[in-house]
Amino acid sequence: MERAYPTSVDGMPVSFQELDLRPSQLDLRRPESFSLHHKHFTARRMARLLITQTVRDLEFEQELVPRDQHNQGRQALHTLYQPPQPASLIQYMDRLDIAKQTGEQMRIRANGAYILQHISEIHWKQIEQEYNRESD
Repeated sequence: MERAYPTSVDGMPVSFQELDLRPSQLDLRRPESFSLHHKHFTARRMARLLITQTVRDLEFEQELVPRDQHNQGRQALHTLYQPPQPASLIQYMDRLDIAKQTGEQMRIRANGAYILQHISEIHWKQIEQEYNRESD
């Protein structure tokens, strides 16, 4: 049975460490024991808008999770929890504003590897234009 994925007061999903998951049985000293978890794990829904895709790509909206807690088996995060409920557009914009002010980077996949990239001024202008268009 899937449970509702908890969110914080700002509408963003909580860390996997706050979930009720059984302890990992993997050797956590080994890098291959981990996989990258997007807290906003509804890729298609988040890709609908540049705003939501950018939030999903933020470095602190992703975390390394032991594979057996992430997506392997009946006790894994993706088995036990439904995707988080979407936040409001203003909550996503607040999150992006904080990320821009603090210099938080996006972790994106390029040529088969993850790279960190700042939110450029051009990207930010496109986000603002989309927000103005979507909030009308």
